[in-house]
Amino acid sequence: MKTNIVERFIYYSISSALNLFVPLYLYSLIIESTGESNFGDFIFMVFVANLIWVVIDLNQSITGTIDLKTKDSRGVIKKVISLRFIISFLFLPLYLFFFSDFLLLSILIYSSLIARAFNISFFFIYKNKEKQIAVVNLMVKAASLTALLYFFTVNEKTYATFLVVNEVAVSLIFLAYGPKWGTVDILGFKPIKHQFKRTASSGVTNIVSAGYSFVPVFTIQVILGPKYLAMFAVLEKIFRGVSNLSAPINQILLTSSKNKSKKNQFFPKSFWTFFAMLVTLTALILILKNQILFFFDFSNDIEIYTPFTISLLIPIIVFFSRYFFINVILLNNKDSLLPRAYFITMFSSIILNILLVYAFNLQLLGVILAIVLTELICCLILLRISLKRNYAPK
Repeated sequence: MKTNIVERFIYYSISSALNLFVPLYLYSLIIESTGESNFGDFIFMVFVANLIWVVIDLNQSITGTIDLKTKDSRGVIKKVISLRFIISFLFLPLYLFFFSDFLLLSILIYSSLIARAFNISFFFIYKNKEKQIAVVNLMVKAASLTALLYFFTVNEKTYATFLVVNEVAVSLIFLAYGPKWGTVDILGFKPIKHQFKRTASSGVTNIVSAGYSFVPVFTIQVILGPKYLAMFAVLEKIFRGVSNLSAPINQILLTSSKNKSKKNQFFPKSFWTFFAMLVTLTALILILKNQILFFFDFSNDIEIYTPFTISLLIPIIVFFSRYFFINVILLNNKDSLLPRAYFITMFSSIILNILLVYAFNLQLLGVILAIVLTELICCLILLRISLKRNYAPK
């Protein structure tokens, strides 16, 4: 009997929860030791690295799950790792040059991206082994966090080292317990070129879609400064973290035969089950808002309270957008329709941030309102594409 998809989600959400709560806890320690402004400068380096990762991955975490259905698993994984590794080294000099004033710190942060290139968690999702993913992430996070807290002072450099150790350990464990490799050979140019062509369309779409989510970061860095970037980093980790808790749902639904069998359903019943769980979690965070802000020593910053509340709309909107993108459009190989939609969305994000943050001087509230409106525009565009084309289930 196949594992129930709700149970699979719970296992995978353990990893997502760790990626949410552990950094938030360490953020509070870094802010305490270095101050908001220094933390803002550091977190900007992390934001840029995360943007580069979107380029490195080229959406292969999703397309890899789809390709595993019909292709040799070892071949798929080799192509994914090889292309990620090549792209990561192409961007390395650019990142180090851009942050040359913080060379050691930038090397540490970027090393975590290179290590992440070897992460094949998508293979275990395909095999319905979310439990193993959760156990590995829990063990690695617990061991590295214990070592960090007991043997080191938490600051920017030790946190960056923590990221590297986690990525290396998780990737090595997944590779060791993944498919049997036999002989390890180096792929030639043609397979890698074919992999690039396979993922380029959805990858570019993913880059553009991620690009508009990074517009607020650069807006704050240029207009408001590192103190506001520190506050935004905490809010962003919460609303993106909650969004990422729901992210595995789409990959799980992709591999669910139950979902495939009900072609007449646009939204399967399990979708609404997950939606109810997401709304419950969002409501719980809203109830605990004051305690969360006190934990990060932001309780005296009045300007953060309203943005915090409004930002909790973002995970709900993104939940629908991801479903339209992965389980309707991408699943039916119609991702070539998306770049124009995401370019419109990114342009909207730029205009909204300029108007709300610069012209109307709404500061952090303007940034969050711009994100909510941008995500809503994106969701409506994806819905329109899904309903307009006949490939969507009816």
